Amino acid sequence: MDKPGNMSDVPRMFSAATALDTPAGACGLAWSGAGLTRVRPFEDGLACAAARVSKQGAVLVPGPEVPPHIAAVIAALRAFLSGVPTAFDDVTLDFSGLSDFEAALYGALRAVPWG
Repeated sequence: MDKPGNMSDVPRMFSAATALDTPAGACGLAWSGAGLTRVRPFEDGLACAAARVSKQGAVLVPGPEVPPHIAAVIAALRAFLSGVPTAFDDVTLDFSGLSDFEAALYGALRAVPWG
């Protein structure tokens, strides 16, 4: 049995992650069963992106094995970083682990249109 306060008592914010190339360089994505939890753009290579996005305990998933909803996020992110007007308002985000202020900030930022 775990002792109280053991790290295994803390819910994992990032249950899975992947690293990918984009037109702007390497990027890492993390997600949970509730939605996207992290985007780490502009990393110094795929190895760095993978290390950073998985350091919170996420299991690394190879690109070809990501779930369809994450593959759609990857395609949209690549289009966005290529300069194509892209909306992300249909992407489900997981705000667990964020403060109320951070969640409100992300909600407000999502309302800002392209451009």
